[in-house]
Amino acid sequence: MSRWPCGSSSCRSKCLTFHQGRRRLVESAYKDWGYRRVIVENKGWRTFQIIQFILFLCISAFLFIRTVDGHGTVQTLEVKLISFAVWALFYLGVLAIEWLIYCIVRHAKK
Repeated sequence: MSRWPCGSSSCRSKCLTFHQGRRRLVESAYKDWGYRRVIVENKGWRTFQIIQFILFLCISAFLFIRTVDGHGTVQTLEVKLISFAVWALFYLGVLAIEWLIYCIVRHAKK
């Protein structure tokens, strides 16, 4: 049985060109799938980041809306800004640690 679909050796160059084109198509599809796989693997992490950011926004809104804190102290704009600054620094610290761990894990996988 001939290796070429038409059975003739005269169309060998045409068949080789066809197979090389098909191989490129398959390789590009594999590369696309590899990119999609990375997105799927990170989907849980991204979802967690979005939920965490929404939680940050809710707590920030609470800090600006409240008029009296837990000790009964009236919240002025200056005190609200100080509370927000402390909350934002805490959030940025947690975020920096998460990104550092993410980068280390991603680098270790390569």
